[in-house]
Amino acid sequence: MSNFALEVANVVLTNKCNSKCISCDYWRIHDICELDMQSIESFFGILNDYSVSHILLTGGEPTIHSRFNELVRLAKEKYGFKIILSTNGIGLNSVFNSVRDYVDSYCISFDGHDPPSYERIRGVDNFTQLSKDIKSIKEQDKSVHVFLGCLVQRSNYENIELIYRSARDTGANGLYFNVPDLRNNCFGRDRINESDAERLLVPTDCFGKLDAILDRLISLDNGSGFLCQQPDVLRELFKYFKYMHDTDAISRKRVCSVPLSTVVLTERSTIKPCFYFPIEFPYVIGEDPLSGDEFNKFRAEFLKFHSGECSSCFQYMS
Repeated sequence: MSNFALEVANVVLTNKCNSKCISCDYWRIHDICELDMQSIESFFGILNDYSVSHILLTGGEPTIHSRFNELVRLAKEKYGFKIILSTNGIGLNSVFNSVRDYVDSYCISFDGHDPPSYERIRGVDNFTQLSKDIKSIKEQDKSVHVFLGCLVQRSNYENIELIYRSARDTGANGLYFNVPDLRNNCFGRDRINESDAERLLVPTDCFGKLDAILDRLISLDNGSGFLCQQPDVLRELFKYFKYMHDTDAISRKRVCSVPLSTVVLTERSTIKPCFYFPIEFPYVIGEDPLSGDEFNKFRAEFLKFHSGECSSCFQYMS
């Protein structure tokens, strides 16, 4: 075993998804694949050797993995992991009833404030049911943590305050924001084109409006803690849109240690140091990829040339 300080692991269970989000291409993929149980259990054993406490199950949509209930029980009962489930929330209530004793917290996509806006962005009519399911979950078990994630984009930035109010109405524990990553081939994209930018980025002539909306949002929250990110973090995060139009708009280097403290097992059975970092390594069942020569070489080069300062994405500002 290497001296790799692993804090949390991400497991991409499948690239299959039952949403049709305009910001993601997973649902367009015809080459569907999912991790097999042998790979998952072997990986769990490696994480256990590194004393990992938390794992995040994601996708695609992780709940439609063919053996989802089984692997969640395995993670909790055999290894004692704290389990975070990142989900689009479709069929959430039925999933909750199956795994309520195993999943510790939920991160649920929440990109619209009403049925039409939600369907326009996520491609499915699930806003009303999702809101009911979140309320039901919190009523059944107040100790479970439910956090809602909103992807700020051209289609919804003007409704951020309404999204905040709708999110609070569900009884969730908090709301966080992220931005559409258009510098990496993530979320099933094999390439990035101009139509992605046109569809997702806030236009340059609307930056003033976006700043004003953010000010009102921060005032609306009034330090209640429902917003999961501090005001300065949100302001920095939203600068992403300016950066994407003008690479000189942000000059301050952002320190990020995520590639040094996490690992991702992809649905294709490869290993990545970070979900957004554009490099991956082969994963062989029964072998520890974190102690291999390739992974240790990457870490050494990252420390030498990046010094912990990574600009591959804007997602971990918070």
